[in-house]
Amino acid sequence: MNTNTLSGTRQPRLTPAGRQPAVNHPADHAVVLGAGIGGLTAARVLADHYAHVTVIERDALPATTAARRGVPQGSHMHGLVAHGADLLEGLLPGLRTDLISAGAAHAELLSDFRVSYFGSVLAQVPMGLSLVLSSRPFLEGQLRQRVAALPNVSITDATEAVQLRHAHRDQRITGVLLAPVHGTGSPQLMEADLVVDATGRACRSATWLGELGYPRPAETKVRVDVAYASRHYRMRPGAMPADKVTLVGPRPHRPRGMSLVAQENGLWVMSLYGYGKENHPPTEQAGFGVFARQIAPPDAWSAVAQAEPVDGISGYKFPATIQRHYHKDRRLPDGLVVLGEGIGSSNPIYGTGMTAAITQAVILGEVASERPGSLPRSYYHRVNQRLRMAWLFSNAADQVMPDVPGIPKSLKSVMAKYYARVMAAGATDPEIAETVIRIIDMTNSPLELLKPRYVRPILKPAHGHAVTA
Repeated sequence: MNTNTLSGTRQPRLTPAGRQPAVNHPADHAVVLGAGIGGLTAARVLADHYAHVTVIERDALPATTAARRGVPQGSHMHGLVAHGADLLEGLLPGLRTDLISAGAAHAELLSDFRVSYFGSVLAQVPMGLSLVLSSRPFLEGQLRQRVAALPNVSITDATEAVQLRHAHRDQRITGVLLAPVHGTGSPQLMEADLVVDATGRACRSATWLGELGYPRPAETKVRVDVAYASRHYRMRPGAMPADKVTLVGPRPHRPRGMSLVAQENGLWVMSLYGYGKENHPPTEQAGFGVFARQIAPPDAWSAVAQAEPVDGISGYKFPATIQRHYHKDRRLPDGLVVLGEGIGSSNPIYGTGMTAAITQAVILGEVASERPGSLPRSYYHRVNQRLRMAWLFSNAADQVMPDVPGIPKSLKSVMAKYYARVMAAGATDPEIAETVIRIIDMTNSPLELLKPRYVRPILKPAHGHAVTA
């Protein structure tokens, strides 16, 4: 095991599995499985409430900001929406300044953004919000440095959790068995008062709970069959003078989209995506260019065509969205919570995954400070309350696409026309444009658009003609 150990930090005791520890386990010890955005923010929050926090990561963590195997989507466009950025800044004051000093780009919302959905471009009005733009590996690397510097946090990489330790009499998780990813030797037990599973979509907590006799959480799964192709470029100076973020969303008759976003150290990333196999973007150069030209605004594609590619084309497939309804389970062991994509994994085209994970970490901190009788139950109920509408909104937007199951074709048509009207109204009404962004941002509820102030201009036909999707 490679351990990032800070001097002066008391380290939790590891004992061979099946043998009692020679001494009692350290009081107030939390173990976080996964050193991604969710795991790191969970560690930061728990450091305020536990004497020691240990982060366990399966990957060998890079010394640089390189993408890693455990985050296969890391090479593609990522966005930390304004709400998520504010939450992160609250947890780690000065992080925004540190990111920019380290080379991250920044942009003003909505004036530096060109957002086109359902055939209309949202009014580019200033909202008074500044966003940091960077790649996922860059953000994760900077966040990892800040969290690792906390005096009661240690990070161990190249190590995986293979089993939970469970006290049947107390109905609680008391630790986790750990094994090196490369190497030999028996698993070792790390005792813990709380285990947080932040290992992502492939997290094994639902399986482990089933093996321990607890009910597996109910799931809502929607097959979206989205695939990505992305490439990084170094632009010519002044190639994109007006927009630092260009987003073109899918439409029912053309379920394809793209994004072109400034990142750290002068790099840009173009990500193409599509719903259904026939709309998946190619990962070879000629096909990638043809696909991009069909969707990207002409000036954006012209800038990319003249730019210098700095890597190859990366592909990534996202087969289905998943929500696991832990909040409905009546029997849950104490001492274990799941965080991040292990609870809910929405379509990445909406750019809300990191913000959802950070929100869950903040909720975990709130519940930990209250020390309720059942921390997991309180945590899952609060997560459901705060994120339910965001998940419903993204699922509804997915189901407008023709091959995504869930709603009848007649309803798809109605919803698509309503979304088109919303975007058409947002093209000329700055307040509606800002409201749309705040819904995507997870700051406002989608129900905001049902208020009379918005419904009237949205339903009014543009220039006397019906708006089509």
